[in-house]
Amino acid sequence: MIIQSYLSPVAGLVLAAAACVLAPAPLSAQGVGDAEWFGPAANGLIDQPSRRVYRKPAAPRTAARRAPSSLRDGQPVHARKSYQRRRVVQAARYRTPRLSSSAKEWDDSFDTSTIRHMAPVYSDPLGNDVTRMPDKPGGGLFQGSLGRSRIGSKTPVISQNTLDAMQAAIARYEYLERRGGWKPIPAGPDLRVGSRSPRVGLLRERLMATGDLRQRSGNSNSFDAYVGQAVQHFQKRHGLLATGYVNSRTLKALNVTASARLTQLRLNLERLSQMVGSTPKSFIMVNIAAAELEAVESNSVRSRHRTVVGKTDRPSPLISSKVVQVNFYPFWHVPQSIVRKDLIPKLKTDPGYLARTNTRVLKSWGGEEIDPATVDWNDPAAEELKFQQDPGPSNAMGFVRINFPNSHAVYMHDTPTKGLFSHEYRAYSSGCIRIQNVQDLVGWLLQREKDWSPSKVNQTINSGESVDVNLKNPMPVYWTYFTAWAQPDGTVQFRRDLYSRDGVGQLAANY
Repeated sequence: MIIQSYLSPVAGLVLAAAACVLAPAPLSAQGVGDAEWFGPAANGLIDQPSRRVYRKPAAPRTAARRAPSSLRDGQPVHARKSYQRRRVVQAARYRTPRLSSSAKEWDDSFDTSTIRHMAPVYSDPLGNDVTRMPDKPGGGLFQGSLGRSRIGSKTPVISQNTLDAMQAAIARYEYLERRGGWKPIPAGPDLRVGSRSPRVGLLRERLMATGDLRQRSGNSNSFDAYVGQAVQHFQKRHGLLATGYVNSRTLKALNVTASARLTQLRLNLERLSQMVGSTPKSFIMVNIAAAELEAVESNSVRSRHRTVVGKTDRPSPLISSKVVQVNFYPFWHVPQSIVRKDLIPKLKTDPGYLARTNTRVLKSWGGEEIDPATVDWNDPAAEELKFQQDPGPSNAMGFVRINFPNSHAVYMHDTPTKGLFSHEYRAYSSGCIRIQNVQDLVGWLLQREKDWSPSKVNQTINSGESVDVNLKNPMPVYWTYFTAWAQPDGTVQFRRDLYSRDGVGQLAANY
């Protein structure tokens, strides 16, 4: 300071010591968000002729634009702007995301652009190798294995690496079970940032048990932003919308016991062991329980897609086959099971449905067309009629169908009802698999075909014409049922036991 330059060295030291005494104690990392004022180290002191005052915190964007003096003075304008842009991005990166009730949350575990690099591996108290993020040392058994970075992995579920990670996860959950697992959280109002309740204390303990929340975050009854981030991480690991607050579905997932989760890990390890080593380097894997699809190329996940799978009373079957055909703008020959269960009951109350959806009535496949107005839909004989939906925007297959030989008459396809992909629960079909962003999957399937360049695929899609493509290089496809698996970085994934095949109770099936 200029004033200090005119004083003796001793007087300068006295003033400096006084400033340190008067300055408030630095806030802990966890308390900064609740503070009304920043400490001097965070916001600086303002010199005035008669007194010193603290400056009130600026808006996040303004604070992000503040560059060091080395960039403010004597540097080119483009250098200062580049620094400001970086700071704005960094500031935005750590803001807690907000989702409105109508927002379509995208679980970044399906976004291969967010795949993170492997972190150093250390040994946990059990002697298992786990990943521990260098900037988050310590903090308990699961602290390193479940760091709160964005979830994503290029490792296929069906792989030796996943098998090894599951064995390590089983050892950790055995340790948790021996310690008594975790306490259930009682039912009550939704918990979110700002909530204060003894239930929040139990929530903290539950999240710390599995490493979603750091051990050093404390055991208070206050729901702060750190708990919100931990809840988001937990929700991503369980296939739930990452809202950051605890609703009834998240509460059910939290209350599944450690014993049940251990049983799921052991059971899925057995399922996975039967497939690892028998799959080729490139294949398609549909995980029915997770309503997810992986496109694997050269033993690495090329893309992930959300899917809609079979209802609980019309489950999607387990399948091992090969994709042999792609149909652009297909006709849909409505299966007789859907005719009996869905279509005829619909036509009894809404006879105009066929006209609106461009569906024709036939006496037999390839036979004479019948005027729907002449049909008595209450007559049991109506169930024997054939129904064919023409290609178009309302076609149940969307713009493409992916065929493979199987005894269940099922296939994979696009859909006109794409809003279902934003749901947590996606078991709405009659057994077939509907695929989000299916055009990307189709382009990958056809890139190995000689005459099908990406431009030709786009041209075919834009033409609206029905085209059948027989694959000269069939692609293996597997429909599987995995409710638990682990990633090489130690992240343990769980999904609801959709068809109650794990035998661990309804709580694990109904969230």
